[in-house]
Amino acid sequence: VVDPPACAMPVDLVVNNITSATAEISWTPISDETEWEIIYGPVGFDLETEGTSVIDNDGSVGITLTGLNPATDYEVYIKAICSPTDESNLSGPIAFSTACDVISLPWVEDFAADSTPTCWEEGGDNAWDYSTAAGYAATDVLDHTPGGGTNYAWMDGSDNSDGEISTLTSPFIDVSSLTTPALSFALFSNNTDDSAINIIEVEFYDGTSWNSILNVGTLLGDSWQEYIINVSSYSITGPARVRFTVTGSTNGSAFYNDILIDDVSFMELPTCPKPINLVTENATSTSVDVSWTPNGSETEWEIIYGPVGFDPETEGTSVIDNNGTAGITLTGLNPATDYDVYVKAVCSPTDESNLTGPIAFSTECDVISLPWSEDFATDTTPTCWEEGGDNTWDYSTGAGYAATDVLDHTPGGGTNYAWMDGSDNVSGEISTLTSPFIDVSSLTVPALEFYLFSNNTDDGAINIVDVEIYNGTAWNDILNINTLQGDNWQGFTIDISSYNITGPVRVRFTVTGSANGSAYYNDILIDDVTFIEMPDCIDPIVDFDIVSDCDNSPQFFIEGEVTDIGGSDPIEISDDQGSPMQTLTAEGTFTFGPYPNGTEVFITVENTSDVNCSTISTGLVQNYCPPSNDECIAAIEVTPNDDSNCTNVTAGTIQGGTASAEPNTCSGTANDDVWFQFTATTTDHIISILNISDSNTLYHSVYEGVDCDNLSLLYCADGFGDESSIANNLTVGETYWVRVYTSDSAPDQNTNFDICVASLTPPIIVDTNTYTIDQLVTDVLINNPCAQVSNITAVTGTDFGDVNGIGYFDYNNSSFPLESGVVLNSGDVTEVPGPETGIQSSGGSSWPGDPDLTALIQQIEGNTTSDSNNATIIEFDFVPFINEISFDFLFASDEYGTFQCSYSDSFAFFLTDSNGNTTNLAVVPGTSDPVSVLTIRDDAYNSSCSSQNEQYFANYYGAGGLSEFAAPIDFKGHTTVLTAQSAVTPGEQYHIKLVIGDRNDTSYNSAVFLQAGSFDIGGIDLGDDITLENGNINCQGDPITLDTGITNTTDAQIDWYFDGNLISGENGPTLEVTEEGNYTVSVIYFGQCGLTDQIDVNFIDPLEVDLGNDTSVCNGLITLDGTPTNAGMFGNATYTWYQDGTEIAGETSATLDVTEEGTYTVEVDAVILDTDGNPTSSTCFATDEVIVDSSAFTVDLGGDQNFCSTDSYVIEATLTGAAPSDATFEWSDSDGVIVGET
Repeated sequence: VVDPPACAMPVDLVVNNITSATAEISWTPISDETEWEIIYGPVGFDLETEGTSVIDNDGSVGITLTGLNPATDYEVYIKAICSPTDESNLSGPIAFSTACDVISLPWVEDFAADSTPTCWEEGGDNAWDYSTAAGYAATDVLDHTPGGGTNYAWMDGSDNSDGEISTLTSPFIDVSSLTTPALSFALFSNNTDDSAINIIEVEFYDGTSWNSILNVGTLLGDSWQEYIINVSSYSITGPARVRFTVTGSTNGSAFYNDILIDDVSFMELPTCPKPINLVTENATSTSVDVSWTPNGSETEWEIIYGPVGFDPETEGTSVIDNNGTAGITLTGLNPATDYDVYVKAVCSPTDESNLTGPIAFSTECDVISLPWSEDFATDTTPTCWEEGGDNTWDYSTGAGYAATDVLDHTPGGGTNYAWMDGSDNVSGEISTLTSPFIDVSSLTVPALEFYLFSNNTDDGAINIVDVEIYNGTAWNDILNINTLQGDNWQGFTIDISSYNITGPVRVRFTVTGSANGSAYYNDILIDDVTFIEMPDCIDPIVDFDIVSDCDNSPQFFIEGEVTDIGGSDPIEISDDQGSPMQTLTAEGTFTFGPYPNGTEVFITVENTSDVNCSTISTGLVQNYCPPSNDECIAAIEVTPNDDSNCTNVTAGTIQGGTASAEPNTCSGTANDDVWFQFTATTTDHIISILNISDSNTLYHSVYEGVDCDNLSLLYCADGFGDESSIANNLTVGETYWVRVYTSDSAPDQNTNFDICVASLTPPIIVDTNTYTIDQLVTDVLINNPCAQVSNITAVTGTDFGDVNGIGYFDYNNSSFPLESGVVLNSGDVTEVPGPETGIQSSGGSSWPGDPDLTALIQQIEGNTTSDSNNATIIEFDFVPFINEISFDFLFASDEYGTFQCSYSDSFAFFLTDSNGNTTNLAVVPGTSDPVSVLTIRDDAYNSSCSSQNEQYFANYYGAGGLSEFAAPIDFKGHTTVLTAQSAVTPGEQYHIKLVIGDRNDTSYNSAVFLQAGSFDIGGIDLGDDITLENGNINCQGDPITLDTGITNTTDAQIDWYFDGNLISGENGPTLEVTEEGNYTVSVIYFGQCGLTDQIDVNFIDPLEVDLGNDTSVCNGLITLDGTPTNAGMFGNATYTWYQDGTEIAGETSATLDVTEEGTYTVEVDAVILDTDGNPTSSTCFATDEVIVDSSAFTVDLGGDQNFCSTDSYVIEATLTGAAPSDATFEWSDSDGVIVGET
């Protein structure tokens, strides 16, 4: 329980019964006080220094504040006074506003502020504006207030439309001081764009009720109209008000008619007030009715009129109306003329009102007498001509496409023609141009003559021209032009005498836009329209066609059809090649030829009585015979590719192609189509037109069916850039047809191309939800459980209320060369998956760039003005375990192609060591140039600049490259997979910033893809097991060194194990082993992260070499053999022989012949064979030596003996150079060895 303060502040502060000068304040006391202080002032006043204080000490709760200002916002506070030394805290504030007071005269509202004026009230559907920013016909209207420079009140027609009602009501005004009160204001209402009129009603409140005093339902011209309206006739019982009500036009075009009001006031009615409601009606070619409403008791008025813009003080014609009735008919006016008219009251000879007006009006056109001709010399609709329908006509010599170089037809030239822009009048839209009334009664046989140009050299679209004659009663069709008229003006002279002419005639030209969507190529030009006496003959009207005869020879015929011989005389037809002349006496056909291909032929058709009545064809020629697949039945077979790459392509050409019998319902003119077919191998195929030889646009359409007589159109690829398309929902094994043709109807085009049918592969997948930023770095990019990674941060568009540029990607079995990883985009990363759909430009101006990236851009470009935007960044610290780090990446951009010569987004991999040295690793291999669109590009996709490092550019998706539909990513092009790498110091901490951004704009996005797991900062890898199968085994006795690859063992604890048992004392990064078994190494970094690896080590039996026992050489040589005794386990061997320690040059065989004594050594290196008998990369080494002594001695048996004188003889062997005890003896005679004699 909390005790209340001794003097509690009052509660329930309330303000009631508010007037313009008073307000009643009441409250509820909490204590038993009988005195209170009330403090009040304007909203926001400072209690310490401002406001008014009032004491209420009459003991009664409540007080009435007096002397307040009208129409003012106040705040009021109150506090209790319990004793002179004990007051409560303030209660409040409570806000209130005093009412508006009655305003005394003089008073005028000039709407100088930019908000609703004090005590004015808005009502209805829409708010009013207070400025000088009205539009359309009111665009240049200035403030009406004398001196200008402030504002006016206005109702925007774009807001107050379709019958909506909005009001603006003044405060109460005391007009009791006026003898004859009058309301004064200025009003602007005009519409020069449309017929819509927003209605203005003005009402007067007389103290009791509202009275309508003015309704303006007509346009008031291009000037302010000033109104002074006498309101003295109303029974004014109190303060008055005025209310302006605007009702929006219901015809839907109210936005053209803004309503402006200014300088509203009540005043003493002038002694001669000016009239109001000036109106013109019933205009003819020479007269108009002018009426007005008198604003006083006058009975005489002066009307002043003249051409629009005349000065009524010094110019114009003055007419007096003094018959007492307001209104007069002005006569003697000029036809087809724009006038202004003013009126003023004449109250007495010495008292006239100010002028009311001007009001503009135009007189009607009069019937025109012959001779008459319209050459459209001005740049606007000619006088008394009328336009109608969907689009306006142009009057100049500025037509385009096939009409670009067409001059004015009028003799002497230099003026203009009338023309309908095909770019405006499209897809069945209809526009008309109608002449004035012409009196042709002076002609015996009246004829209409005009000149027309209609051609299209870009496309097959034809805009239809209909010509009609009004015969005085009804319109009659006299000509329909639905074919192109060639590259010259065509003159038409048409007899109209048979159309029962009953009065003045008119001609109407109607242009109907081609419904095939290419109407813009066919502007329609008209010039020199006239009515003349029908001549005796006119130029014959002839259509010419080229007919191929290539089945017989490379030649052609010319066929013609005469639809009007131009008179009653026969016509003669000839060519310029010497063919026999032909004659026609009536409309009909003719044939000339054959002519060899390449022959340009001119055909002349002329009247036999008047050679001036003739028609000469343009040059007619067939340059080429059709290709073999000109017709559907001879379609060339195309082999589909199994993937999205165009490995298999089929060559094609349009040269000589002719129109096929099969109807073409796609855009363009298939007058040169050729055909291909393919058998579907999957349900979805990409069809691409590649390697187009020139700038022509090729369209194609795809059909299904059992044969060429039963084709059904699947779809059209008939837009700009539609060189590729996707055929979906195909039936595998079914045959489909492809029709290829140029987009326009120009003859003899020789475009060559390749066609490819590829199989649709899926795009990559981008995932922004599965991984956090930390996980993208540690689990995806690095994926090393012992990696020392910290301080991971990221910045992208979502940090600035924009889109996210960071995500995980998976190649999704697409053709993308990286399987998975992290993607950084300078826009919305969810837009990265293919196919290529156009330019990515997500990312707005609120998403900034990166200062390091900006500095790199400025360094590259050598300026200080370039900037980066939409920067996406990931950065982190790490400690490498090895002396070189690396990771794989790929750069993609929408700036490839169009902008690859001059404009490139930028990205970088900024690596910073512990000393603050920073290096960009995103460079072109072998250079220091940053990777970008400018440094890696192929001029095949933009020949404006040369290729740069094109070996590192992979794919372009678009014209001249691969199909956009085959793109696994939504970018125009991308590089090959590149590797970022840098030397590092193991164990040292590094910082890396991965950043990409747009350069100087926020459009044409780029992305960099980082391969998952490729960020290699080192680990423990003892290599493959050492086995005979792996081919890395050693022989027993040859030690093997196991190496962890660790070069910096600081902060690393290393232990080795053999068959699971710790090897005491072995704590280095390498271990030399000579025993078979399982070896394990454990490395603990920083006392917390353990890395292990294990390896099985095997040995094979050693290489065995045996030269035998020491031996001697005796009077000849011995052969030493170094061939291993276990040679079957080994492959090729190399041998090196030594004598007494010195290598014997040139002796590399397995055997050595020895003739001298000495110590002989052999060294053998033999390749170990694996279990399949294949050589491994390992060898074994063995050596052996043998001592060879020299045993050279002689034996002497004495001289020959003769047995004639004795029965026996002793032969003694005498040894020289050897002891007999060291020798063995063997005796033999001519019969062989003597047994037993040793």
